Amino acid sequence: MTASKIVAAAASGVGGAGLDVNEVFSTFLYDGNHVGNSIENGINLGNDTEERVLLNLSGDTLTDTGPNTLTVSNNSVAVNTSTKKYGTGSLRFNGSATATVTDASLTLGTSDFTIEFWLYLDSLSLKGILNIGNPSDHTDYSIGMYVDANGGITSQYRNTPNNMGAFSTGTATTNMSATTWHHVAIVRHNNTLSAYLDGSVIGTDDITGTTVGWNQLELGTHWGTSGGDDYRFTGYIDDFRLSKKAVYTANFTAPSSAHSTSYTATTGEGGLVWSKVRSNGFSNALIDTERGVNYYLKSNDTTAQDTSRTDLITSFNSNGYTLGSDGGKWYWNRSGEEYVSWTFRKAPKFFDVVTYSGNGSARTISHNLGSAPSMILIKQTNTTRDWVVYHHSLGTTKHLRLNSTSASGNDSSGEYWGGTTPTATQFSLGDYFAVNQNGGTYVAYLFAHNNNDGGFGPDGDQDIIKCGSYTGNSTDARTIDLGFEAQWLLVKRSDGATDWWIVDSMRGLHARQMSGKYLEANTSNAEASQGKFFADSQGFMVDAGDYNTTGETYIYMAIRRGPLAVPEDATKVFDLDINTQAINSSYAPPRTPFPVDMGIYRNRNQSGASTPIFARLQGANYLQTNAVDAEGSGYTTWDQMDGWGISTGSWESSSNYVFYNWKRAPSYFDVVAYSGTGSARTVSHNLGVPPEMIWVKKRDGSQAWQVYHSATGNNQTLQLNTDAAAASSTKFNSTDPTSSVFSLSNASAVNGSGTNYIAYLFATVAGVSKVGSYTGNAGASTINVDCGFSSGARFVLIKESSGTGDWWVFDTVRGLVAGNDAALKLNTTDAESSFDYIDPYSGGFSLQTNSGINTNNATFIFYAIA
Repeated sequence: MTASKIVAAAASGVGGAGLDVNEVFSTFLYDGNHVGNSIENGINLGNDTEERVLLNLSGDTLTDTGPNTLTVSNNSVAVNTSTKKYGTGSLRFNGSATATVTDASLTLGTSDFTIEFWLYLDSLSLKGILNIGNPSDHTDYSIGMYVDANGGITSQYRNTPNNMGAFSTGTATTNMSATTWHHVAIVRHNNTLSAYLDGSVIGTDDITGTTVGWNQLELGTHWGTSGGDDYRFTGYIDDFRLSKKAVYTANFTAPSSAHSTSYTATTGEGGLVWSKVRSNGFSNALIDTERGVNYYLKSNDTTAQDTSRTDLITSFNSNGYTLGSDGGKWYWNRSGEEYVSWTFRKAPKFFDVVTYSGNGSARTISHNLGSAPSMILIKQTNTTRDWVVYHHSLGTTKHLRLNSTSASGNDSSGEYWGGTTPTATQFSLGDYFAVNQNGGTYVAYLFAHNNNDGGFGPDGDQDIIKCGSYTGNSTDARTIDLGFEAQWLLVKRSDGATDWWIVDSMRGLHARQMSGKYLEANTSNAEASQGKFFADSQGFMVDAGDYNTTGETYIYMAIRRGPLAVPEDATKVFDLDINTQAINSSYAPPRTPFPVDMGIYRNRNQSGASTPIFARLQGANYLQTNAVDAEGSGYTTWDQMDGWGISTGSWESSSNYVFYNWKRAPSYFDVVAYSGTGSARTVSHNLGVPPEMIWVKKRDGSQAWQVYHSATGNNQTLQLNTDAAAASSTKFNSTDPTSSVFSLSNASAVNGSGTNYIAYLFATVAGVSKVGSYTGNAGASTINVDCGFSSGARFVLIKESSGTGDWWVFDTVRGLVAGNDAALKLNTTDAESSFDYIDPYSGGFSLQTNSGINTNNATFIFYAIA
């Protein structure tokens, strides 16, 4: 698994109607590195500027006025009230003075950061200004800065102890002057280190691979107190701020006022981050914005909240949160371990966090969920106590324990829930110590249940969370209908002993017959394989067994798969790339800017190479677009935030590949796995519009690919694995697909009884994708196919439908130019060839005369992506 930093769409403002599920919930996978990760999952938990400030020295005092109130050690630094930039004073350095701050949060690792301050030098000479380095060896630093006799700034870094590094320097035209206030900023953004003077960049350097591994900031010198006295500067520093964020990424106007010292716990929406080590047996850990970053709970444990670590999460941000470097606890960021985090944002009709103090008497607690909570998790935080769970399907006379496998307990006297059903503004408590001990402190996590009243999505009419129950019937492929496809499940038997299972689509909520992964909220067990819960386009499926035994009752919480919005940028839902390294367990395919739902992969130059097609729903298996074969056992893994991976083995020995990757999104692309019935029927999908092209393939047997295209109609089909023309067929039941279903006959190629299938659905999105057709004119003239794009097509698939013709693929990474273009065919094993068939055109693509895809009077279908 890869990726410690993935940028998702920023969340919108105050929650309510119109929010996308991706703005309020995230499953995020990352690798621990012991030096801090930015988990940028698109969830607005806190203010991105304030909450990333590690240290703030206003100059009015030598005290950290930032949110962390770090301890500053003073060696002769004075507060001067006569020479200052802002406020009432600045920090005076007299040529021998230094100030140091030593704290684990200053171990910046590979994260972005900004060091900025105002500097006033008494005179110009070679002097050190600051460093972040080793407390026990002051010549050993990661980042440092000095000014030379001409006023030039050098921002220097070292990657390993006592190893001279490279630097970013000033130029003669941008040097600073003595006895003048100058704004200085040193910024790391991605892998570039930049130095700014008065808002203008004066030097940059590539520091890929550099780790800021020390934890002491020293002001007053670059080389430190050991042998560095001659290099301490004389002058003033004012308004010093160190942030774990690239505040400046281009030239800027220097601040005209002091940075704010009014910090709040969170100025974002707030919420909960729930983390679990996947690769080892350590506890589930929960941190929320109401209790703050220094307090975590364990869902599998009765212990009080742990306050022994202060560097597990260092900040809640406007697009996620920042991990600290404390790998001493396995729960968040231990080097070499794999993690999953589930983030729940506070939003009406989805989730809320409430803290309260117990009083020992029946009472009510106010909340801001905006609807009656259907599931509540409560934990006493100041002492050892069970987690108590309310679930609306059990009513107010029963309760469960999140840290236990036990069946629900009775509450007939109202000790837990006061015998009163929660409302849209409050929930009730009895006097039992587990929920309301006098003097106790508590946190409550409240989850909604949408029933056609959720108010999410572009039109504010979608549901995204369901808390329900079902009674087991020992039937395989039992579908629990939610009205939407689930991406996350929490499931527990309520009338008997089972674990609390957590399953999600990022780790493996696959199609039936494909095992995924699960974790347990009530144990510290490592991730394990599961073959009980599966994806369904309208909910989730469960096979007979522990979570579907006749007569047993199970409760669940389910969250909808997103996104709900139609894409506006093709690069957010389609990615293509080439690479020249062999694909095997040590080298993954090229990374993508989004989690992939379907990919096509092709060896470009090897004759006889197949064209594998993978989908997240298929798990590790694959099909071949050029073959009728059943699914093969592949080497793909899908627990990636930025593409897909190879788990074992080697695909092929050569090393010239092209990759096409799709993300599911409304009106654009969808994938549906289903089981055949042998009778004419409809299959539900989540495309949201009628699909204009559908590819169907039997997964567990040899059958040709069946293709529906709107241009050929519902009484004809094409075969992706052949060059044959469209032929009369009723496989799609002579019925046009709708915005919610597509129709199938009883043909074994699409709907044989007891067999499993997968369908890929494509549609037109203005400016993003186009499914269409055209008529060739041979030598008459060039045909400009207008797809409604502004910068041309990146990917084009063309097939003659009225006669024999291959499934041609052209793309910009292999060359879509005015002249010969690299061409592949999905239906053959031919190596890549070169033809002048297609040229660039800003609105889509242009067809050359007398080419294999421009035959006179022939009809062609196409699919293009901007």
